[in-house]
Amino acid sequence: MANETLVVLPIILIGFPIFFVAIWSFVCWLIALVGGWQRLAQRYRTTNTPPPDSKKFDHTYGTLGIASYRGTLNVAITPSGLHLSVMRIFQVGHPPLFIPWADVRVTGDTFFLWIEGVALALGQPEIATLRLPKAVRNALPTSL
Repeated sequence: MANETLVVLPIILIGFPIFFVAIWSFVCWLIALVGGWQRLAQRYRTTNTPPPDSKKFDHTYGTLGIASYRGTLNVAITPSGLHLSVMRIFQVGHPPLFIPWADVRVTGDTFFLWIEGVALALGQPEIATLRLPKAVRNALPTSL
């Protein structure tokens, strides 16, 4: 019995973290796929970070397609476009995006329960719909 425990315990101690990371990564990737992040990344993937003078909304909420990003979405408004990223722990399948203003269109205001927001069509032609809080709406360029 003691020998079996000595064999099973290391398997659990090594196997569980590997299993957990694999499942976590798969779920993050799946959310990016069904929400539209992967489609946006095909065209708008970036390695650049937002400039320091951008208006940043870190750890905000939003929805992209049917995927909900509650407190994990980072949005930066710059003169040339919209930067989107997610918290580092959720980045599998979610590369940073930069979408120029020419490919962003405000489609209307949104209301869910007591939360006001804005809906944006991303891409030309439209690839996905992004819904963001009202505070982000107020920071968008007036030309949209």
